[in-house]
Amino acid sequence: MSTFSKKIIAPRDRVCLRLKRVRLEKNMSLEEIADKTKINIAYLSALENCQFDAIPHQSLYQKNFLKKYLSAIGVDSEEYLSQFRAEEMKATDTVAPKRFTRYTARYHLSSLPNILRYVFTGAFTACLLLYLGLQVKNVLQPPSLVLTSPTDGMIAKKNYINIAGASDPEVKVSINGQSIMSDESGNFNQAISLTPGINTISVLAQKKHGKTTEEVRHIIYKETQEFSLSRDKPNRLTE
Repeated sequence: MSTFSKKIIAPRDRVCLRLKRVRLEKNMSLEEIADKTKINIAYLSALENCQFDAIPHQSLYQKNFLKKYLSAIGVDSEEYLSQFRAEEMKATDTVAPKRFTRYTARYHLSSLPNILRYVFTGAFTACLLLYLGLQVKNVLQPPSLVLTSPTDGMIAKKNYINIAGASDPEVKVSINGQSIMSDESGNFNQAISLTPGINTISVLAQKKHGKTTEEVRHIIYKETQEFSLSRDKPNRLTE
């Protein structure tokens, strides 16, 4: 009595070529499969065209892509996965490092894993928020104002004194309500007149948006007797 054994016939086409044929038979587009699997359409096209080097992942990920592809078109994946393991996995695991081809260059940005995209997006968002925060702080924060001269309570012997200091660039500076000039770095030096007794000097720095900073100095001017006599003594004509 003769026995019969079931002979397995190996498919003549590579698994990648069979994928496209089955998809066309199912009347489905790559866009539909990409929408169902959430796999980049460039990778799906590479699977169908046997361009496994264009997929920047190891064969284990390629097999998962293949499984999701077959599930999306409603085909039992076991037969195709077995053929993929026999044809492609050994070869892709032992080949030399992948070369940077035109195909990989074209899809370089789109091939980044999702987690890297999230990191880049988060970093960009954080930098943008930081920039906006600094701009808001710059608007709301009063300008800086530092007076290097004179000191508060200083006793002057002349009827004028120099007011020197610095503020932020492009800030309006005034002394007792009178605007003065400052250089592009915010430095200023202005001489003002004094009257006998206590002189109150108010230096005001004001931003375009209205925020102000004020420094006040009290300067005591004492007229010297020599200066007073020379000022009050009438001129005499020579006889």
